[in-house]
Amino acid sequence: MTVSVTVPVTRLGRPRTDRRAPGPDGLTRSVSGLLPRVVVVLAAGLGLAAQTVGGGLPPGALLVLVAALLTAWRPSMPTVVPALLGLAVLAVVGGGGPDLRDAVTVLAVHALHVAAGLAAVVPASARLELAALRPTVRRFLLVQALSQATVAVALAVSLAR
Repeated sequence: MTVSVTVPVTRLGRPRTDRRAPGPDGLTRSVSGLLPRVVVVLAAGLGLAAQTVGGGLPPGALLVLVAALLTAWRPSMPTVVPALLGLAVLAVVGGGGPDLRDAVTVLAVHALHVAAGLAAVVPASARLELAALRPTVRRFLLVQALSQATVAVALAVSLAR
């Protein structure tokens, strides 16, 4: 009795290797569902750290930190809005004009927004597959490229004056 096994091949005739092949536990590469919540707190901390460069802790920083911790604990719309608005207001009030802190703050606000959205739909006890995050990461990078280019233009215009 002969058993034949068909191996899928690519157009070039080489055996296809499935990058998403399950591991020994039957799952593909994944991370803890706590990751978006950790990113919320780290993004808020990054935004606050950017605003403290060259001065002390700005007023309202405690509100942003508490809102970020509440968002990480119970992600929902009412808790993320103060953190997002707080970072944005601190960026506008904090400086006399565009500088490099604004680029970091734009990154932090966007990361906080995306991570809070993920934290709202992914239970903390779940596993989050990296392949499922790929489209989100692509959109994040595209928006950051456009946003950072806008900040760079604003910085260039302010330096040209």
